[in-house]
Amino acid sequence: MFWRACFLSLSGRPYEALESLRSGLDRGLWWSEFPVREDPDLGAVRDLPSYEEFAAESLRRADECVRTHPPAQPLVMAPDGPPRALLVALHGGGSAEKKRGGRIDARVARS
Repeated sequence: MFWRACFLSLSGRPYEALESLRSGLDRGLWWSEFPVREDPDLGAVRDLPSYEEFAAESLRRADECVRTHPPAQPLVMAPDGPPRALLVALHGGGSAEKKRGGRIDARVARS
């Protein structure tokens, strides 16, 4: 729903983009602060008078999810044999930690 809304917004079809986002809400989806308030692809949609109603509901759901579902603890497994250096950083949507609300933790495991 989100990527479709971005495409529609960038294609000059903001009303259809907002309808795509609303359809996502109807299906139980929600989006956090960065995509709702700052993603440049949705700039044209944010200008619509009814956008704020969508944004408020999406952010309410995002806040509820953060309150009721603590972040999962990382799974760390020791290698067989001597340890080797490895750094893996995973995050969703090609975004940075700042955009994800600081929910990415840096972890160092030593054997």
